[in-house]
Amino acid sequence: MRVSSRLFLILVVTPLLVTVGNAQSPCDRGSSGEGQVLQHAEKVTRLWDKLINAYQAGDKKEEEALVKQLEGYANHRDVIFTDDEKNKMEELAQRPEVKMIIEAIYMERRAEEVERAYSHNSNPCFFYPNPWLQDYVNKLGQTLVPRNSSQYYAFRIVYDPRPDAWTFSTGSVYVTTGLISMIDNEAQLAYVLAHEIAHVEQRHLYANVRGEVLETLLEVEKVKSARKKGMILGAVAAGVGGIVGGAKQGGSGALVGAGLGFGATTLVTSIIASLHQVKRTDFDNVQEAAADEFAARQVLESNFDVREAPKIFVALENSIHRDDRLGMGFHYGQANNLMQRRQRLQALLTGALRPALDQRSKTENGLRATSPNFGLLMSEVKRDNGELALEYDLFDEARQNLEDAIALRSTDPIAHDYLGRVYKLTARTAEDEAKAKDHFIQAIHLDASRHAYAIPHLEQALVLLKQNDRALLPEAQKEIKAYIEIYKLNTGGRVPPGIHILYDYLSLTGDDAWSQPTVVNVAQAESRASVTANLNRPEPSLNKPEPKKIEVKRTK
Repeated sequence: MRVSSRLFLILVVTPLLVTVGNAQSPCDRGSSGEGQVLQHAEKVTRLWDKLINAYQAGDKKEEEALVKQLEGYANHRDVIFTDDEKNKMEELAQRPEVKMIIEAIYMERRAEEVERAYSHNSNPCFFYPNPWLQDYVNKLGQTLVPRNSSQYYAFRIVYDPRPDAWTFSTGSVYVTTGLISMIDNEAQLAYVLAHEIAHVEQRHLYANVRGEVLETLLEVEKVKSARKKGMILGAVAAGVGGIVGGAKQGGSGALVGAGLGFGATTLVTSIIASLHQVKRTDFDNVQEAAADEFAARQVLESNFDVREAPKIFVALENSIHRDDRLGMGFHYGQANNLMQRRQRLQALLTGALRPALDQRSKTENGLRATSPNFGLLMSEVKRDNGELALEYDLFDEARQNLEDAIALRSTDPIAHDYLGRVYKLTARTAEDEAKAKDHFIQAIHLDASRHAYAIPHLEQALVLLKQNDRALLPEAQKEIKAYIEIYKLNTGGRVPPGIHILYDYLSLTGDDAWSQPTVVNVAQAESRASVTANLNRPEPSLNKPEPKKIEVKRTK
């Protein structure tokens, strides 16, 4: 016997109630990510504006350079300098005023990174809320710091599904859950952390500042007379000194120097402005290659199997191929360098590092790839990153992460719950819909003792109601009540949003009386034991046998 048309109408026009049984306090986890995206957008906009100006001026050389940057502004290209140009930059680097410029801007960049570190570290929503995994990653990172290093480090996991890792000169190393979820073993994770250590140990931020200053001053040298050059250098030095020592008093403008003339003054101002643009730390190909080599040697020194490292690049390449949005964590262009970096690393392993690899492989303990708890930790981070990826509409990553999590730990009800949601949202076939249903059922079965997750009960109720089969109504009724009670149990007594819709569903199953008001005083509410007993009580039979228990098979 089919369910009435009224039920059909409600099911068609009523949206799914997206409420979480174990709801937590609101946390704007995307705020920091939005800031990074805005920084990228501003850089691309500046490049575009410069390209338009170069086009209007007919500067073909500038056009070509800017187009390459727009194709991937972090896709670094090797800049070729003549011997004369190299010698000139080294000569400039020895001048006292240039040294002061470099040091001043370097200190300013470091100060900016201190502020950015504070912004990250003071945001409770920025980091992955799993203290065991946070401690594990930090401890692993500390073992990779060179013994003779005077720098302190802290290794932190960022709750972001986009694969990325970066470091500040402060010693803070950040790696996202999106990147960790792609890692297969401890040796690969050690390589990622060691690579970020290299950027600090090798003072890459200072090298960047030095290169920017010298290349900019080289351009000045090319276009100005010998008399003008000395004046400009002096003015820039004075300007930097003013910025460092007295900018707050407005003295930097006066330090540009009278007598330079309007054109020179404008040029000096633009030079100072160009050298003080707020940028995200950006390492070029040479520095990436140096950091890769440092990481390979450091990981091998710690007795990890560094031959696992190239697989990270393969995983990243494959993920970006399936969904190019995942490459945004690499600032668009750097994603194009993954293959080149993998090839350089492979050449290092089969070349310069081959003797050390062979020697360590033959020792009693050999090279290690992972630790006993790694699989358990990975099941958690893959599950949680899969949930977060779903919120970012990264559906392929969400599905892959959650399937991997279940393969590592098939008894996790949360992983089944969210994988069911992914299959339901993206289903194009009856097979996908059936998978969603199966995962929701498994989530309910695995949560039978704890009663912590409400959503699978609502999803199962909707599946049963949509079948328009009166014989299934008692089970649907039971699942709706379970959803409401578990929701209240985990939200301090609050009823789910849209409770009137849920009561409509109950009426359609034949129950017009049952209700669950919001608990005003939680201290007067039923104890958890009584609520749990209520959840486990048998429902009145409507000539239908109890549903069979579902056996969960471990995914291989």
